[in-house]
Amino acid sequence: MNLQNIKLFGTIVNVLAILLGCALGLLVKKLAKGKKEPSEKGKGLSEAIFRGMGLCVFAIGVAGVIKCAVNGQILSALEGSYAGSAEAPLVLAKALSPERTLVVILSVALGALVGHLFDLDRRIHRLGARIEEKAKNRFGSVAEGFVTATLLFCVGSMAIVGSLDSGLYRDHTILITKATIDFVSAIVLTLSLGVGVGFSIFPVFLLQGGITLLAGALAPVLSQDMIATISEVGCLLLVALSFDMMGIKKMKVMNLMPAVLFPLGLVPLADLIAKL
Repeated sequence: MNLQNIKLFGTIVNVLAILLGCALGLLVKKLAKGKKEPSEKGKGLSEAIFRGMGLCVFAIGVAGVIKCAVNGQILSALEGSYAGSAEAPLVLAKALSPERTLVVILSVALGALVGHLFDLDRRIHRLGARIEEKAKNRFGSVAEGFVTATLLFCVGSMAIVGSLDSGLYRDHTILITKATIDFVSAIVLTLSLGVGVGFSIFPVFLLQGGITLLAGALAPVLSQDMIATISEVGCLLLVALSFDMMGIKKMKVMNLMPAVLFPLGLVPLADLIAKL
C-alpha cells in the first residue's frame, strides 16, 4: 500500500514532525539541566533563543507580505494579456490593487473586533492553563507555548495550499516541506517555551486535516486571489506575533485570528463592487 495515496498523509507527517521536534527540544533542555548550569544563565539562554526566533518570525512575516504583494502585481499584469501579442500587450501594474489592500485592512479590523468580543486570547490561554493544571504543573507553562506554536504553525499559505493539494491530488510535497520547517521551529520553540509547543498538533491537525478532507468542496470556492489575500493577512499576524516574541509590544495575537476568515466573503464582495 502506497502511504502517499492516503489523503491525510501530509498532515500526519506534519503532526509527527512537530511532536518529534518538541521531544528533541525537551531532551536538549533536560540534558542542559543535567549539566547544572546556573539558573540565570539558562533563563537568559532561553530568552535569547526566543527573541531570536521572534526575529526569524518577523522576517518570515515581512517576506510573506512582500511576496503576496508582488504576486498580486504579476497576476494583475498578466490578466487579460498574452506575452508577445500586439493586441493584448503585457502591461506591468503600477500600483497595488486598492481592492486587495482594502480587503486586508477590513479583514484585520473585523477580525480584531470579533476576536475582542469573544476574547479569544483569554479563552485560548485559559485552555492552556487547564491543560497545565491537568498535568499537575509537571511541564511548566503550557499556555504560552501552545498559543505561540499554534499561530506559527497554522497561519500561512503553506497550510492552506498544501492541504488542498493533499486532498485534491494526493500531492503532499508542500505539507512535507512545511513539516521540515515546523520540525526545526518546534525544537527551537520548545527550548524556550516548553512542552506547550507539542499541544499545537491538535489545531494543526484539525485545520489541515479539515481542509484536506473538504478540498473537493473548497477548491471551487477558494480563488487564487482569495488564497493570496488570506496568506497576506496571515503574514501580517506573523509580524504581530514577532513583536510579541521579541518583547517590543505585548499583543493579543489570538484575538486577530478571525481576520484570516474574512477574505472568504470580502474578496468576492470586492470583485462584485469592482464590476459595477
